Amino acid sequence: MKCSTMTFISFIICSIITIFLFMAFPLVVTYSSSVEPVLPLGSKDGYLTFDETNNYLAKVNRDYLQGFSIQPFDIGKSRSANVIKAICIGKCNDAKVPSVLFTGLHHAREPISLMTLIYTLHHISLMSYYKDLETVALLESRQLWFIPLVNPDGYIDNLGKSGGDRIRRKNTLPGCSQIKRNGVDLNRNYETCWSGDTLCENDVYGRDCGNSPNQCAEDYRGSSAFSEPETQAIRDFVGKHPNIKAALNYHSYGENLYWPYSCVKMKNSESVQQKQLFESIAAEITNLNGYKASNVLDSLHYNAAGDATDWMFDKHGIIAYTPEVGPNDAEAKADGRNNYDLQDAYGFWPPANKISMHSNKSVNANIHLAWLSGPCYTLSELQMQVTTKSGQNSNSVSLSFKIKNIGLKKSGENAFLQIIEGDQVRLPSRKLTSTVDIGGRNEVSFHLAYDIGNIDGKDAFLVIRDIDNYECATYLIDHRSKFISDVIHTSLGNRLCKEYVGSTTSLPPTVPSVSKTTTETPSLSGGGSDKKSSTTNSNNGNTNDVAKSKTSWGDNFFFSILPFISGTFAGIFFVCFVYLKCKERDQTPYSKIDDDQIELGEFQDTSPEPAFKDIPE
Repeated sequence: MKCSTMTFISFIICSIITIFLFMAFPLVVTYSSSVEPVLPLGSKDGYLTFDETNNYLAKVNRDYLQGFSIQPFDIGKSRSANVIKAICIGKCNDAKVPSVLFTGLHHAREPISLMTLIYTLHHISLMSYYKDLETVALLESRQLWFIPLVNPDGYIDNLGKSGGDRIRRKNTLPGCSQIKRNGVDLNRNYETCWSGDTLCENDVYGRDCGNSPNQCAEDYRGSSAFSEPETQAIRDFVGKHPNIKAALNYHSYGENLYWPYSCVKMKNSESVQQKQLFESIAAEITNLNGYKASNVLDSLHYNAAGDATDWMFDKHGIIAYTPEVGPNDAEAKADGRNNYDLQDAYGFWPPANKISMHSNKSVNANIHLAWLSGPCYTLSELQMQVTTKSGQNSNSVSLSFKIKNIGLKKSGENAFLQIIEGDQVRLPSRKLTSTVDIGGRNEVSFHLAYDIGNIDGKDAFLVIRDIDNYECATYLIDHRSKFISDVIHTSLGNRLCKEYVGSTTSLPPTVPSVSKTTTETPSLSGGGSDKKSSTTNSNNGNTNDVAKSKTSWGDNFFFSILPFISGTFAGIFFVCFVYLKCKERDQTPYSKIDDDQIELGEFQDTSPEPAFKDIPE
């Protein structure tokens, strides 16, 4: 057989071995940050500039959330051709994943709204870097969209000024005789109620219709709905992402949370069910940031016709809110700031040493809303009985409870629950035969019976897996105290989240079990939990509530690719060996001997004849 033929055959054999390795050892590369995230410090009194903001978004994608984000992209341009960028983090390549949207800086003088979103991105990046369980699960099961700078022209104009002169609210559309009063109020330029409120003559403030047709007015609504390229960009973006279920359109200041509608003629159409849904989601958010929640008209008797939040709910059914982040009124008035302009100068532009405090207040609320964009299961009316079996080292458990879905997507058709103790399935998969509706509109009752070993032994979990909605909710069961923990959002790849439909079985031994230490990782979503974590500033060394044990993504990558590395080298050596052996066979016995070797006496006789021997005399 020719040498080239043998080499080709060996190459085919190595290829077959490589294919087998891919089948036997699926290549799983876990992406994560290889660089510890650093919170950016803005160069303008602590606030990020337009360029600094866009550079940071690029860095999140490039360095901090590799594989869990997409490159920031332009969704439109302002009147001055400044780009408006959006970034997605999480499971961004699947349009079916529950999604949430965050926007900031509709009003140019409200930069704390921008910083709140930057702090949220930093927090998620940092927790991902430290492999926090719930953060990894969040990134694997939700889409989080950020558009932190809706009004770049107005913001750039403000940053070019100082102190109390940074008061521009609108964009920079010309038309007013006073240049500083030019522009359109972007948060009055949306379609819903754009033409003003029909009952504005009854407003307690006289002629306030929620917006104004006057080009010089602070709330000038523009020449038509969506007349501005900035609002057109938001309109088109939302239209292309129908999976967005919830949104927070950040403004400042006041520590309030407002829900639709902000004009009377739309509010009169509000149903009881709609109001209850907005109230329930608002309660989840304000439980984490301490804000006051209400409808704008009910609390302030103030109209906001043409508002982004109203439009998102009215035209797309998005459960949207307007948070007023930043100082509350008491803080804005403190230290002698009784003058209205001085209050606003402080409230809209809090000093650098206050940015972290006010931005951090809403980080957990933002993350919790991301969880709420899908199904979010809670347990109530728990009753548990544990009976020791006579003469046996085991216990019988009777467990009853109700499941409520406080999220914004109903349970999927393939949702099930089960009980797992240590490495044993104690209760095979039970399907949720009844749909659990959104916002806690109904509850599903369960009565379970199963056996366990020592009640102080291995951890036991109740698991609800909703594969249609990328959700796996786990609850640690304390059989001794007859208590079940708050929800622990878990990655679908975790061994607890696999579906086991048979009788009591053992879980795969190769997958590490979840221990109590693991379940005590700080909860990001709240879910009624008292456990809260705060965003940390890497620049000052603050690392509160960050998991202490860090595992490099390279560890996971190394072990998953090891069979391929070893197989590849083995294949290369094998092919080279075959080739060299073939070449050696095709050569004559003396083909490799040169004159130098003969002179040095290195020649060896290869003939079959016996060696010559001297005959003794």
